Amino acid sequence: VFRQFNLTVQILLGLIVVGLALFVILDPDRTRSLLTGRQARYGSNALVLSLAFIGILVVANLLASGNPKRWDLTEDKSFTLADETIATLEKLPGKVTATAFFTKNMDTTNASGLLEQYAYYGKDKFSYSFVDPDADPIAAQTAGISRDGTVVLNMGDPNAGGQTLQVTTVSEQELTSGLVRLMNPQASAVYFLTGHGEY
Repeated sequence: VFRQFNLTVQILLGLIVVGLALFVILDPDRTRSLLTGRQARYGSNALVLSLAFIGILVVANLLASGNPKRWDLTEDKSFTLADETIATLEKLPGKVTATAFFTKNMDTTNASGLLEQYAYYGKDKFSYSFVDPDADPIAAQTAGISRDGTVVLNMGDPNAGGQTLQVTTVSEQELTSGLVRLMNPQASAVYFLTGHGEY
């Protein structure tokens, strides 16, 4: 319940030990029969089996936490990123930080789920956080946010020549396109063919 070994837990454990000691002192005959009788043998067997079962659960839990694996059991694979997105995340040349600026009026469920998938497949190269522009207007102003629900992608340190890009529509296609643009910041040339009736 408390998830930590604080003073409350220590007091409760102390009360348990004191209670057991009082039981042994006040009723020694019953304690002796509990430890040496037929019921004690059955109880010890049950205790050993319970400890073995708990040990198996602990080992299985440790193995599972050390080797996480996800399965998308939805019919349309709605919680699986496209292969192109996973390949883009694997090719990231540096760490990318996504800052999602969402007010309390905006639902963050879809954005949070999508960014969590990006962080999972991007491993240590992709991280994200949410910022409420109403609660932190300076951060929103510094990032140049003019629209609610905008995600700012930062590759490298923006103060040291890093790349920054805003994505105003939170979707897999837009986020992946933003990552590709961050990875290829050079200007592109568009050529028009003429002379042979081309459009």
